[in-house]
Amino acid sequence: MTSAVAPLQYGSFRTLWVASVLSSVGSFIQSVAASWLMFELTRSNTWVGLMVASTTLPLLFLALAAGALADMFDRTKLMLVAHWIMGGSALVMAILTALDRITPGLLLGLGLVLGVGVALNLPTWQALLPDLVPRGMIASAVALQSAAFNVARAVGPAIGGVIVVAIGPAAGFGINALTYGFVIAGLLIVAPTLTVPERRSTSLAAAMGLGIRYARFTPVFARLLALVSIFAVTSSVVQSVLPGHTETLGGDAGTLGLLLGAMGAGALLGAFTRQWFLHRFRRRAPMLTITLFGLSGIGVGLAGSIPVAGVFMFLSGAFWVLTLTNLNATAQLMAPEWIRGRAMSLYSLAFGGILPIGSIIAGIVADAVGTGMAMVILCSGSVILGVVSPRFRLPTLEEVESPEFSAEREAPIHEETIEGESNITGSDSRIKEVYLLPDNTQASPEAIRAILEADLIVVGPGSLFTSVLPNLLVDGIRRSIKASAAVKVYICNVATQHGETDGFDVADHVRVLESHVGRGLFQYVLANSNIGNGLPEDSEPVRIDGGQGLRTRLMSTDVVSEENRYHHDAKKLGTAIIRLYYDRNHLEQTALLEEEEEAEDRVVGALD
Repeated sequence: MTSAVAPLQYGSFRTLWVASVLSSVGSFIQSVAASWLMFELTRSNTWVGLMVASTTLPLLFLALAAGALADMFDRTKLMLVAHWIMGGSALVMAILTALDRITPGLLLGLGLVLGVGVALNLPTWQALLPDLVPRGMIASAVALQSAAFNVARAVGPAIGGVIVVAIGPAAGFGINALTYGFVIAGLLIVAPTLTVPERRSTSLAAAMGLGIRYARFTPVFARLLALVSIFAVTSSVVQSVLPGHTETLGGDAGTLGLLLGAMGAGALLGAFTRQWFLHRFRRRAPMLTITLFGLSGIGVGLAGSIPVAGVFMFLSGAFWVLTLTNLNATAQLMAPEWIRGRAMSLYSLAFGGILPIGSIIAGIVADAVGTGMAMVILCSGSVILGVVSPRFRLPTLEEVESPEFSAEREAPIHEETIEGESNITGSDSRIKEVYLLPDNTQASPEAIRAILEADLIVVGPGSLFTSVLPNLLVDGIRRSIKASAAVKVYICNVATQHGETDGFDVADHVRVLESHVGRGLFQYVLANSNIGNGLPEDSEPVRIDGGQGLRTRLMSTDVVSEENRYHHDAKKLGTAIIRLYYDRNHLEQTALLEEEEEAEDRVVGALD
């Protein structure tokens, strides 16, 4: 079995894949029926743009909550709820239209209700997908899902156009309601075969906040979301103003279905040539596919006849799916399981939630300058986006690891390089920098989750270069600490360590940390204030001298052990940490007052 279709050997994926093909056909039949009915009711491109946008607009408001729910509860049950909502909305549309009681407002409102189901289903389905196949097949599974969608795009609009012309839009709505039943049946079959991971109980707001912090402090994922969002705005025009553009070219509802079918046929070709294309062009793939999609869209806008428009619709479909399967698979592979629902909800929001904004903009522009010129203007934005896309620095699928953070840090080259933790203190040289081998070491998802959900993070005490820093140099650990909303404290050693920190004071410890992991990782430094004798000859107390100039808040108290002044006293240290955590607001206010007094003294001294 070729890698392109290998995921179909897994029964759960195969069942839901077949069901999704049938359901997607129904969705495209409905899309044609709803767009054409809205145009017949209003003769307005703006209303058509709103109708096209209605089924995805709720993603703007509900996607992140849906993703959080997908990480908190059984994903198959959430998908069942979503499909009952979508099926019910389509059924009501069919009944009202058949009874000739439908109005533009009712049609748009029911589209929004259906969109609520879409908002709940989309991130949940994308989060469930990697649970159905092995990790190595995720990209192929995403491509197959895209192929299913585009098989539907190839035949659904054409069928929908025929149904609307021959029977009427009510039949299209009714058929769509029926096809949701196939997915419901598939979910009922698959659900008992899946293992539902144990979910940590938390509030919806906290879960959503954690998802936002994950994206914010995972730069490569944030850049991917930005690219997808801009592409959604510039690309939506091709489909959203197509009903009006079809009429401009002299076509009807059947012609609209054929043009959308041509786009679907091109998308199907793109889905099955994805692997070859990405392997051939690798890092240049996003630049080429986005740019060529924009040029194809311009071609549709400038076309003077239905056949020419059909050719460019075919090309736009191919480059559309090549762009989106690549970006979607990249997002799937980046996200660890425990936050995948929220990560994919952000992806759904970035594309599906922004897409209706582009549709609305496209409709307004089309009413002002015409459908053809609207396509030219907005698709020119896609061309520009494609040209500048390398600046987003996205990895290829082969380069993605889970979880993926920033670019790998290259190991520095020094005059003397010592390998091995136990060998570091044996050198007489002063340590300039430490690094990890391999240099792309990844944190475990469990560790990242614990850090992001913590209320208090304490690092130290321990050897600065061989204990504290090696953990912080793991990029996922460092970024998770930075992303966490917890109180973050570094415990400075009470004594210097021979071969590592000879002659160091508190400020030296902090400066070494900052030179390796950047400023602002910790809010507080807790240092010992009880300086005394009783240390080995090759060690001395770590003094607070120079610590007043630190940007990190310095808190000092007696935390040293009287029995062994080389170590902390566990009881004293625990008490100091608890006091710092609960009294931190008061301590910060006191420190700020002291800083203001020092500043005033410096000003007075300067004036004197």
